[in-house]
Amino acid sequence: MKKPGAFGIIASLLLVSGCIIICNSCDTPPHKAENTVTVSREMGTNLLLDAETGNGNISVQGQDTNTCTVIAHITARGNTQEEAQSLADGTQIVLDLSDMGMIVAIKKPDSELAKHISVSFDITMPNQNKLNLITSNGNIQVIAVSQKIDLGTSNGNITLTDTAGPVNARTSNGTIRCMNTQNDIHAHSSNGDIEITFDKTAAASIIDLETSNGSITLTPGENFSAKIDASTSNGKVTSDRPITVQGELSKASIRGTIGDGQGDCRLHTSNGSIRIH
Repeated sequence: MKKPGAFGIIASLLLVSGCIIICNSCDTPPHKAENTVTVSREMGTNLLLDAETGNGNISVQGQDTNTCTVIAHITARGNTQEEAQSLADGTQIVLDLSDMGMIVAIKKPDSELAKHISVSFDITMPNQNKLNLITSNGNIQVIAVSQKIDLGTSNGNITLTDTAGPVNARTSNGTIRCMNTQNDIHAHSSNGDIEITFDKTAAASIIDLETSNGSITLTPGENFSAKIDASTSNGKVTSDRPITVQGELSKASIRGTIGDGQGDCRLHTSNGSIRIH
């Protein structure tokens, strides 16, 4: 029996590899359609707005208003252009009331292709409300919200600006950036930098920042006072603020107090540097 030559072996491997690629790509229908839907509903204050999308970005802008308005950008894929458009047009966005506030609900058509529908949200709402936002693949942005904020994405960046309530932000792959915040913050990323800048007058009592692969930059308020526990496995820790060090001093970790040590500040990264401005 004649053995295949090198060319035959390579050709066979390419053929097998090509089949695998083709089979994977077959799972995504070739035609794409889009639709934009706008829904509004009156909303009070001190309530919770809950929004979740599997694949898409979420942007929330707090305003001096009594109405929640959601602009949904819907993308659908189908085996034909008509099928894709039917899926996009058949996806509904509903603002449901709950015991805690309001839920942004996505209602997709009953179809095997519903998994190929993605929705992104642009939301405006009363700024005196709480937020719970979740997406699996997409970025999250929040501006001018003054109550508690809970954010989570698996693959995407998180950006917050001018927030006054406590923040809990989580991403598996992405950066977390919070500018001009005023309250406690928990921020965790598996792969990405974390940058937190507080309002000059802020006096947060709890700061917990952690990333596996990325740097951490913290700029506290002018009257910041906390017990500091900052460490990195590969990198260095530096501070522009005077720290009363406890225990052994090293380039990779600092434990001590800033000011009177009234709050708690924990900063940790496995691969990256930490800087306190």
